[in-house]
Amino acid sequence: ASAGKDGNLMLWKDDGKSVPDGYRRLPENLRVNEILPLDHSRVLLLSPGQPPELVDLKPDSAPVPLLAIGSSTNVLGWFGTNILCHWNGTNQILVRELRGAEFIQRGAITLDSGTRPTGFAYNATRQLLAWSEGTSSNSVCVASLPAPGRRIELTGDAPGLLPFRFSEDGNYLAASTKAGESLRAWNVESGQIVASIGERVDDAAFAAGGRVLVVPIKQGNDHEIRFYDLTHPDRPPRRVPWRQLPRSLAVSPTGALVASSDEGGQVRLFDPAKGELIGNVHGHLGAARGIAFSADGRRLISASGGREAVKLWDVGTRQELLTLGGTGSLLN
Repeated sequence: ASAGKDGNLMLWKDDGKSVPDGYRRLPENLRVNEILPLDHSRVLLLSPGQPPELVDLKPDSAPVPLLAIGSSTNVLGWFGTNILCHWNGTNQILVRELRGAEFIQRGAITLDSGTRPTGFAYNATRQLLAWSEGTSSNSVCVASLPAPGRRIELTGDAPGLLPFRFSEDGNYLAASTKAGESLRAWNVESGQIVASIGERVDDAAFAAGGRVLVVPIKQGNDHEIRFYDLTHPDRPPRRVPWRQLPRSLAVSPTGALVASSDEGGQVRLFDPAKGELIGNVHGHLGAARGIAFSADGRRLISASGGREAVKLWDVGTRQELLTLGGTGSLLN
């Protein structure tokens, strides 16, 4: 037992893992991008130089190493709740589906160059894979699992473009340079560039059925949210200026709403089809960081730190429903 200045009496188990606050402690040496959330209660731990480990947080199970994947550095990305893509170490991108406690191979794409992709994205709707090779190429390759031999090359006008996101329907693909100083979006079938941004971009999302690309752009200590109509690439984007620096973007399951968070602690809601601000919620004293919609789109989760680590909001009424504290934590 221990007592502190905050007035809390804490009871501890001697195994050093179980704690009375309801949290499961994961290895402290893992970085944020080395912990991938999967379905409901499971996460994938990517310890450098070790095989990935599958952990179910709900029953407090022991980590299960996924030896078939090899090193964690082979993992290219996790998509949706059950698709894992990884490099086989020689010349193939493998796509596996999580079924129960096993990863079943769904397909493979062979790369003639035998070079591990430097950027990667996957679309489950059309089973499309996009990747780039090297750091100086100005093109992105696209292939599908049903027809792995057919390749599409999307050419850009900036070197080092790395694909990072498809639209939900797979019709559009966005790529940016490693430092985020420029972004390009293509119509996958036609190969046409439908959005070109030459400013610093840290995040972007597709909304309104994939027809709109939403991009926060920093402007000094403030920012603006831009809405690019990809079906009319000749039109200028709609812009909504705002104070404070942007932190995160989230799109509702239907694509009809976009939420953004900022350093001032506010979460704003937009209609992406119209490119308009329709409301905001403000309950965090510190910066509002990560945000996400629930699966039914009725709830919004925002993250910060300390006593306001997590807040749950009703999207329709904009009312705060729940606050979870996490003293000493900073959630993204």
